[in-house]
Amino acid sequence: MPKSFIKFKPITGHSEEHNNRKISPKYLVKPSAENVYSSNCSIAEKRAELEKIVKEKTGRKMQKKATPIKEAVILLPDDNFEKNSNALRTLVSELYERYDIKAFQGYIHNDEGHTDENGNTKYNYHAHLVVDWIDHNTGKSLRLTKEDMSDIQTLTAEILSMERGEKGSKSLSLTHQEYRGFMKIRDSMQKKLERKINAEEEQELRQELIKKREEEKREKRHTRWRELAEKYKIRLSDSDISCLEKDTAFQLIFDTQIEHKGAIFGEIGISRDENYKLSVTFHKKIRELPKQYQNKSRKMRL
Repeated sequence: MPKSFIKFKPITGHSEEHNNRKISPKYLVKPSAENVYSSNCSIAEKRAELEKIVKEKTGRKMQKKATPIKEAVILLPDDNFEKNSNALRTLVSELYERYDIKAFQGYIHNDEGHTDENGNTKYNYHAHLVVDWIDHNTGKSLRLTKEDMSDIQTLTAEILSMERGEKGSKSLSLTHQEYRGFMKIRDSMQKKLERKINAEEEQELRQELIKKREEEKREKRHTRWRELAEKYKIRLSDSDISCLEKDTAFQLIFDTQIEHKGAIFGEIGISRDENYKLSVTFHKKIRELPKQYQNKSRKMRL
């Protein structure tokens, strides 16, 4: 049985179609049991609702790049409908009671996995929970700590009666595309070696794929930061890029200033008074930061 796993990430533009199978991925296998779908409303309807809440509570429009809706991917031990459905209902209730994470869509997929050249299928049983990540009292995003996320991993393992992954270990989970590539490489290695690869070899293979993914994501971040800096005439050196990569506080400075510049350039639909308030808030944030971050912001001419 695999170890338990839950991971939250922002939804993508095709999350809903993928989950409800309106768009069927090419990598599906013959299902071992029926998929399960449950939805209170569409993602578009929920986003519209949250935009109203944010505007009402904060006085500002939600940014287009905001991620008020997230998706949790949860490994399941098998395709037992009754057991898994009951466990997921319990998990949904606990996430709401403890962390204010509000699920409005749920899916169980029993049709993903990998079939080797001998016709043997290894299933990747999992569920998707699509959740509202906004505090309805403040209109701001939920703020969960590393300890909270660790506790959610433990909670998930307990509710699903699965072994919890090692605390503090780096996740070796793969995306759908990476998993297919991983299985092909693994099958090829086993055929060449004429034996099954061991756990250590499998871990090394997963780490290589994850390292490649992280390098690609890092390059995309750097490209985005440079493009924004050039667009809004902000000086951004290679050392500044390093600071942005390492320091979340520095990212906050940069993102807030980009928002401010966007308002000045008329690319964010807010009034003149709202823009002035945004400017005051930004400079207040700068003054509240530790001196090393204030100095960095001056170097970037923010």
